[in-house]
Amino acid sequence: MGYHIIGADLTEVTFIDQGTTVVLEDSTDTLELGGDIQLKPTVTSTAHIETTGSLRVRATDNMHIGDSGVDSIRIGRTNTALAKIHIRSGSDSDLVVSDGKVGIGMDDPSHSLEVDGDIQLSPTAISTAHINTAGSLKIDADNNMQIGHTGADSVRIGRTNTALAKIHIRSGADTDLVVSDSKVGIGTDSPSQALDVVGDVKLSGDLTVGGQDIKSNDGTTCMTLVDSTGYVNFAASIRLAEDNYIGTPNDTVLLKLDGTLDRLDISGGIKSSGGQVTAVRSLTNSDSTYAVVAGDYILSCDTTSGVLVITLPAASEIGRTLHICDTAGTADSNAITINVASSGSETIQGDTALVISGEYASATLVNVATNKWSVL
Repeated sequence: MGYHIIGADLTEVTFIDQGTTVVLEDSTDTLELGGDIQLKPTVTSTAHIETTGSLRVRATDNMHIGDSGVDSIRIGRTNTALAKIHIRSGSDSDLVVSDGKVGIGMDDPSHSLEVDGDIQLSPTAISTAHINTAGSLKIDADNNMQIGHTGADSVRIGRTNTALAKIHIRSGADTDLVVSDSKVGIGTDSPSQALDVVGDVKLSGDLTVGGQDIKSNDGTTCMTLVDSTGYVNFAASIRLAEDNYIGTPNDTVLLKLDGTLDRLDISGGIKSSGGQVTAVRSLTNSDSTYAVVAGDYILSCDTTSGVLVITLPAASEIGRTLHICDTAGTADSNAITINVASSGSETIQGDTALVISGEYASATLVNVATNKWSVL
């Protein structure tokens, strides 16, 4: 059974009832409705609008696809890479779905999501935007990669409150720089100290040490920075290589070695004159009783405020020389008394003590034998 409608230009438009399909045979006219079209399929669950060519759906104002009751909206075909879907509002490549991939700004995406342009995240409900993945995440760049911008107030990489997530910053090896358990490793991915370096360290500025001890890899103290007095104690021998000298930054030689320096012990000032090295220590009454140490060679004594007592070291370093002098010229009124280390066995010229009591007087003591000091 057929239905006939006369068009506005008197052209006959025929609808033919073919069971479930109504065909508009004459394509020279337009079907215009003043209301909605309602499709109510009874045999199938989905209604269809079909054409043998292209189909365009137009609207002079807004266009809505889907309604409040729709459970899903599907545009395009399945199981084919030939039918690209273009969603556009400016150019034909605004958003393109092709071969199971989505392109923004391009119509031939090569990844699941490929964007020709920038990505801007602008969270409103929270202060921080997130990119989450259930597995691993790799961010690659063919050229440069920058993290942070001129407006960033901080850049944080990694997790807090865990030692399980190591951070690797690399440009050659996987251990170039590793942050693990709040420790930094350079050349190692398992740092044991706050900074653990496998390799040499070169500094072009100052090195500030908050602690006092500098230790070797096995924990042995090699150098101790004593205190604000500025003294440095070396716990091990000093070995000098290359040009065999200690000098200033402008290459002024302070200590030149003609051979091998096995050990250098210093306590007190060092002065050099004519190749002879002497250590001078100044003493006053407030230093009494002063015990001579290994680095003492010349004791300059000022007894203006009172007498001064000095105790010698053990007479066990044969050839050791010690010069003691009254540099203030007051020993005639405030004497300088020199005692041996052990009065039971050691002597100075056969006595247990030597007294300097003359104005500007001095005495040079030499350890001539075990337990024996001699006065030159």
